[in-house]
Amino acid sequence: MRASRATGAINIDGKLNEPSWAAAVPSGDFTQSYPKVGAKPTDPTEVRVLYDDDALYVGVRMFDARPDSIAAQLARRDVTGIYSDWLHVMVDSYRDRRTSFRFSVNPRGVQKDVLEFDDNKGEDLNWDAVWEVATSIDSAGWTAEYRIPFSQLRFGNVPSGVERIWGFQVMRDIARRNERDSWSPWKQTDPGFVSFEGDLGGIVDIPTPRRLELMPYVSGKLTRAPGDPAKREQISNTVCRWGLHSRLRSIPISVRSKSIPPSSISPRTKLFSRRNAHSSLRARTSSISASSAVVLLTGVNRSFIPEESADRHSVS
Repeated sequence: MRASRATGAINIDGKLNEPSWAAAVPSGDFTQSYPKVGAKPTDPTEVRVLYDDDALYVGVRMFDARPDSIAAQLARRDVTGIYSDWLHVMVDSYRDRRTSFRFSVNPRGVQKDVLEFDDNKGEDLNWDAVWEVATSIDSAGWTAEYRIPFSQLRFGNVPSGVERIWGFQVMRDIARRNERDSWSPWKQTDPGFVSFEGDLGGIVDIPTPRRLELMPYVSGKLTRAPGDPAKREQISNTVCRWGLHSRLRSIPISVRSKSIPPSSISPRTKLFSRRNAHSSLRARTSSISASSAVVLLTGVNRSFIPEESADRHSVS
């Protein structure tokens, strides 16, 4: 498959109605991975790929003779095990045939991102990327429109004018038929997964993005002093610090501190609470910083975990 450079702005709304999509060459050479291995899909699927200096765009039209039967459950991000149709787009930008970034979506726009590693040995649902996708259901089936920033992928520099070749795969799951259709042929008995991806060409002269992540943080320090034995312990000083942490330099920036009067603290007082709309920042566990006596609220599946130390998970 070949990607085409976008000639104008792409609005991620799931419609695929920009002129750039019409000019892109579609690919519809899908085969069934199951239940009828190697057979022609029950309903056709067409894929188009665009790019600009900042992102990769993937537009997929999934035809369905019975659009009223499309399984489309609403769920939280990274959900597994729900009864739903799915579309999976995988990019092996290393082109090492072992590692691939998977971006999945269902007809209701539920997102799932997974790091595939060691070919078919493991999947890491803890990996979370910042990307956009929109879907739309109509009388012909449903569509998905992706924007995957190059900053979320990993690739090196190449000389000007040299075409990049990446591993690429698109899979479609149809729940009511227990059917999976794959653009690059793959079956469950194959000895690999990432190594069976096809090739995506046509990408030329894109800059290698700088990867600087800024993560908000909060830390607190609580000092207690013994008081009158007949009374509760009294809080002598409480300091709350917040700011941004640069993952690149491992130093705090924009740090601010605030002293909290002891009179405002009770056993039920919350020094810090937050609700973040982006699911990749939700806090779920606590740990102790090795450098200070500070409790850090971090998530099991958050970007605080180094990519190279990600645990393996078996995901259906």
